[in-house]
Amino acid sequence: MALLLCLFLVGCGGDTNTSADSVQGEVYAEFTLTTNPNPVNAQPSTNPDYQWMGGFTLTISETAGIGSDIDAISAGVSESAGGIAVETGEVFYQVSINADTNRVEGSSNTNISFDFFYLLPDGKREALVIVDLVFVDDNEFVTETSVRTQVN
Repeated sequence: MALLLCLFLVGCGGDTNTSADSVQGEVYAEFTLTTNPNPVNAQPSTNPDYQWMGGFTLTISETAGIGSDIDAISAGVSESAGGIAVETGEVFYQVSINADTNRVEGSSNTNISFDFFYLLPDGKREALVIVDLVFVDDNEFVTETSVRTQVN
């Protein structure tokens, strides 16, 4: 079976949908990504190496009825201005990702929690946490997607 790489670029919202399409009669998994809370209210850090901290839960919902493995996940923190990622210098951060499984069954949900500490060049707390995911579904299709969570 041919392996199809589908890249979905998503907006800045905390809820993100990827679309199921048919490729030569085959359907691949469809995902809705939701972060809660969104926005995250940053708190003073308990880690002396960082100024701010926060956390959220990512809910991954598969809606096309096709199971998938989460093949890769990464998260980063960026400076933000009105929800737009900006770069004015180096951002220091640490992200902990906690998942009970790497599997999302068809027509079901999986939750992943994120805790993060960060220090921005301008010392402010407005940031974006960008989570990138790669899924491989039961039909061997690969889906790459991301979700952004605003931090205030």
